[in-house]
Amino acid sequence: MPSVPVAPGRLGEDLPHSRIRRAIAARMAESKRTVPHFYTTVAVRMDEAEKLRAALALRDPAARVSVTHLVVKAAALALERWPRVNGTFEEERIRIPAEIGIGVAVAMEDGLLVAVVHDCAGRTLSDLARETREAVARVRSGRPGQEDLQGGTFSISNMGMFPVEQFSAIITPPQAAILAVGGIADEPVVREGRVEPGRVMRLTLSADHRVIDGALAASFLAEVRGLLENPLALVI
Repeated sequence: MPSVPVAPGRLGEDLPHSRIRRAIAARMAESKRTVPHFYTTVAVRMDEAEKLRAALALRDPAARVSVTHLVVKAAALALERWPRVNGTFEEERIRIPAEIGIGVAVAMEDGLLVAVVHDCAGRTLSDLARETREAVARVRSGRPGQEDLQGGTFSISNMGMFPVEQFSAIITPPQAAILAVGGIADEPVVREGRVEPGRVMRLTLSADHRVIDGALAASFLAEVRGLLENPLALVI
């Protein structure tokens, strides 16, 4: 179990709202009240992705490419192919930003902040991994820059470091989608008619039905799954 910040509190205690908690409460309540969420889940074979991580660690230990970094890169490529998932609902239009800014959820002592990695399109895996690490570190330190918290167009929440198989995340307005990443587990899988052990991870896309329909959500997730199951495309 990883070491993560734990929210203070004892049985029978009343906790005053912090500034962060008030902001989270207002934004999440607004999202669930105004955004018609729907959810789509896929199972992903991560055997090859884990081999790639091991190979990258041998070649360059300082790179420290994590599962989150692989998902960020796969999502960036999938958003380039399916740009409407990167969109925002407005009263008169669906606006698709020119930039892909991927937010990564960061657990804090009393809440959750999202570290934003800007201009993700066309960037290498190593570059995205470095930028993600640095943005997350600045947010965790309590000294983020304004650019670290603003400008996200799509978000990722990874709870795979906990014993969590899958979950559904709440969309961060005005974004149209968030990708929830579960843990990697050993599971029996069928390949060419034979049952074999596999390393499986589940991804759940929460999508705004005003912007994204079921077929688009499925196509986007299929793209992400294909990239993670054939991860050499992430380093080319």
